[in-house]
Amino acid sequence: MADKFGENESADTGQEPDRFGREDEDDDASKLSEIIKMKRGKILESFEGVAKISFVMMGRFSEISSVVRVLQMISFYVELLGSDLKPKLGVVCDELPRVWTAATQRFAETEWPWLSRLYSSLASVVNHLVSRLNIAATSDARVQGIIYPLLDHIFQSKDIQESLAEDALGLWRTILASGEDAGRPLVRHLPMLLEIMGRGEQHFLGFSILEAMLILGFKQDVGRQWPKIVEHLFTSVAEASPLAQGGDIEKTLRKGGGTEYTRRASEEAMVATSLISLLLQLYPTEMHRDLLPLFALIAATISYISNRTAMEGAGGLPNQPSSVVAVIPRLLATLFGAYTETLCYLLYQNPGLYPEIFVRSSEIMRNAGIVLSDETYLLKAILESAEPKRAEKEAEGWKYKEREQAAMESADNASGPRLPNMRYEFVPLLDSDGLGRHRRFFVGVACCALIVANIERDGKLLNTPMIQDGKFSPIIRRMIKLILRANEDRLDIEYDREQIVKSVQQESLETSKENDNMFGAHPTDETTRRRLHLAMRDPLWGVTVPSALQICASRLANIVANSVELKRTSNAMTDLAAALDLDEAGAATIAKICSGEQQQADASVKNDKRAFFARMFVRGSEEQPPEPKTNSAAETMNNHHINSADAV
Repeated sequence: MADKFGENESADTGQEPDRFGREDEDDDASKLSEIIKMKRGKILESFEGVAKISFVMMGRFSEISSVVRVLQMISFYVELLGSDLKPKLGVVCDELPRVWTAATQRFAETEWPWLSRLYSSLASVVNHLVSRLNIAATSDARVQGIIYPLLDHIFQSKDIQESLAEDALGLWRTILASGEDAGRPLVRHLPMLLEIMGRGEQHFLGFSILEAMLILGFKQDVGRQWPKIVEHLFTSVAEASPLAQGGDIEKTLRKGGGTEYTRRASEEAMVATSLISLLLQLYPTEMHRDLLPLFALIAATISYISNRTAMEGAGGLPNQPSSVVAVIPRLLATLFGAYTETLCYLLYQNPGLYPEIFVRSSEIMRNAGIVLSDETYLLKAILESAEPKRAEKEAEGWKYKEREQAAMESADNASGPRLPNMRYEFVPLLDSDGLGRHRRFFVGVACCALIVANIERDGKLLNTPMIQDGKFSPIIRRMIKLILRANEDRLDIEYDREQIVKSVQQESLETSKENDNMFGAHPTDETTRRRLHLAMRDPLWGVTVPSALQICASRLANIVANSVELKRTSNAMTDLAAALDLDEAGAATIAKICSGEQQQADASVKNDKRAFFARMFVRGSEEQPPEPKTNSAAETMNNHHINSADAV
């Protein structure tokens, strides 16, 4: 055991052990934390006096611009002191309503632009207050006496400009982090939210608010705005679609409405996609028909991006292996992956919608002057999203977005919890391997559902014959090989999910504790916690690739057993593997899955690993985790010799 801490290593090299390194770093960090804590304490001691003097000064100013500047200073104090401000809440809460009441009476008719900035500054102060104290603030009657009247006043103002709307909606979103009780008084502002979004503004914040309201249980209230929500979702996706923008990819990346850094169309569409995913989960069948035009545009967009990438990457020759290259900008690459996952989620739930989505997406492309003769182009685009190089490109895009988000927060001192893209809080976005596994899972189960539905519809679902030249069609074979590749990830993806759940739970624990750094961590967002709960209850989380593939393979085996076009022997698994053009390893895997052997082996491996880590936890051990016993491909095929007359 001592070897693991470097003692033998230092003896071998003749060097003294490093007695400084991490211990010194920890000491420095501890000292810095103590210094910051001490200085914050001194600032807190002076805050009450500074605040009282500031509010007295604001009552005497003749220029509203001076009031705004002092409010900005108060906002900084609130952000800096965070949870330490809790005992001093009354100092701020008693005075703020008087500020906007007096300012409105004095300047409403003459200086609306500055009055608008005043409201923005007030919203900023309260936003910092709520984001740092969370439910401790929103459950306080004094804070409630500010946040709800202030938002009522802002939304009733004669002219809510974009900057003021952003501050008001930002405060709204921050309040929702405290939970259902805090969000209930804001339901009455939903019509105004949709009106603001109808001006083409604030889609990023708007969709995040709508998603949070749904998560907190305000389904009926949000449902009353359904036609407008569908309209804005379509608009957002269209603005981010090069296909809908005349092929201008750069236009989808230009800055749109939002903060002073502004949001790009592709970013707003990403949050829209997250809302769509939640709607599919909450309403598995009810709203699909209303969203069909939207899904058709999504399908056409990923087909267009895939085809354009193929043409540019292969020198004008589409569908070449070199198609996945750095042609698509980073931000659009992230959107490509999110769109494909959302479409796969829909097709897993309702594969029967595929023909209509295909027809509508083809029409959209024809109207844009693009005609693809390949009837399987949409399926190929979906399959492409699961390729490793595509995942690498997408992960690069997410890393870029993380850096950009950090720069924005540093530059404009953004308040409130970082707006989550809810669905993707639970995806290993920055790990290209993990992201690839995640994408392959969705594509794999969607392909299984499509193949089964295609068989049930006598091969008419996928717009292409199932059997060609004595084998299953090339697209069916490619789909099965992708599913088999996803099957290899089956244990890893379960581990990924476990780690993500632990990470979110750990983050909740850490951010709920007192934090001693300068600005602290924002408290747990209740909507994120509930979104995790919803994700874990998602029926798709209970689906495994082997279980889906087992059903799919059994249906394909039946076709082989009853087909006059496909070769048959006395072994159904051999016949199926031949019809799918599988190599020896793929054939063995299919046989294992159909017999249930792989599922049993996986369960045994999980049990063995649980027992191993339990022993490690109890006493420590240098033994290695047990490796599963596996048969060779030939052994597996021999073990699963099935007479064709008894095919599954």
